[in-house]
Amino acid sequence: MAAEMQNRATRFQEEYYNLRAADAAVGDFRECRGSVGALTRTQQRDYAFKEELSFMQGGMKDNVHAESLVPPIEERIANPIFPWPSVAVLSVHAATVVGCCKDVGATLVICQWVFDDEANHLLMHRNLPAVRWVGGVELELIAIATGGRIVPRFQELTPEKLGKAGMVREKSFGTTKERMLYIEHCANSKAVTIFICGGNKMMIEETKRSIHDALCVARNLIRNNSIVYGGGAAEIACSLAVDAAADKYPGVEQYAIRAFAEALDSVPMALAENSGLQPIETLSVVKSQQLKENIPFYGIDCNDVGTNDMREQNVFETLIGKQQQILLATLVVKMILKIDDVISSSEY
Repeated sequence: MAAEMQNRATRFQEEYYNLRAADAAVGDFRECRGSVGALTRTQQRDYAFKEELSFMQGGMKDNVHAESLVPPIEERIANPIFPWPSVAVLSVHAATVVGCCKDVGATLVICQWVFDDEANHLLMHRNLPAVRWVGGVELELIAIATGGRIVPRFQELTPEKLGKAGMVREKSFGTTKERMLYIEHCANSKAVTIFICGGNKMMIEETKRSIHDALCVARNLIRNNSIVYGGGAAEIACSLAVDAAADKYPGVEQYAIRAFAEALDSVPMALAENSGLQPIETLSVVKSQQLKENIPFYGIDCNDVGTNDMREQNVFETLIGKQQQILLATLVVKMILKIDDVISSSEY
C-alpha cells in the first residue's frame, strides 16, 4: 500500500508542475473534494474516480458505477505524503528546471506566475537572476521588445527562443524607495518609456497631459509638415480674410459670416487675457498691424518679448491641428443651432 501511494504521489507531482502547461489534449480540470484530475480526449486521469464526475443539486454523483481509488481515511491519515509529493521530489524537480534554464544560456528568467522560494534560491545559487511575478501584458511587451518567445514549459526552452537586451538594471525612486526594473537597449524596440516624477498626483497628471499634447504635435508634423504661426496670428489673419469676404454675400448670410469672423477673434483675446494683458486693446493693436503691413505673422506677445512677430519668437502650430480645432468648433455650433426648443421637466 505504501508503494502504491508513493507512485500516486509521484504521478500527482508530475501533473502538479505541468498543470498550467498541459498539452492540447487536455480538455478541462475538475476538482472534487481535494483531488485534482485532468480529463483528456483519449484518456481520463483522475485521482479519485475512474469515470467522469457530475455535480447535481449540490451533491456529487458518478455517471457510472465507478470504483473508488481513494484509500480509507485511516490510511490517508497514517501516511501524510498522500497525495502531495515529498519535499525531496520537489527539490529535485526545481533543480532540473534551473539547470535547464542555465544550460540554454539564459542570463535572466522572467515568469508570469510566481515560483516558490526553493526555485528562487537555486536560481541565485547558479548566478541566474529572476523576476518571479510579471503581469501578462508586461510579459508580452518584453517578449516583443527583446525578440524572445514565451514558453509554457521549461522543456521547450531552446537558445533560439531567448530574447536579447543590452542592459537590465533595478533602480529605486521616491521617498518610499520603490523599485523598478529597467530593460534597456532591446533588440526589436524603437519605443521609449517616459518616467514622470512629481510632488503630488495632480502635478504628475498635468505633466502627463502636457507630454501627450507634445507627442500629438510631433505626430501631426510627421503626417503633414505644414505650419501656421501661433500666438493667435492665424486666427487674426483668418478673421480679417473672412470679414473682407462678407461684403461679397448679400442678405442675411453676410451677418452670419461676420459673426464667424468675430468668433475667430475670441482665441487671441483669450490669449491676451490669460497673459495679463488688456484683451480688447491688445487685439486691436495686432489687427491694425496686420492690416497696415499686410503681414499675417503678428500675434499676441504672451511672453512679453517686445515684438509681436511670431517668426522671431519661433511660435508656430501645425496646420492640421489648427484645421481640426476650427472644424470641430464649427460642428459643435452647428449642432447647437439645430436644437429648436428645450422642454423643461417642470412643463410636464
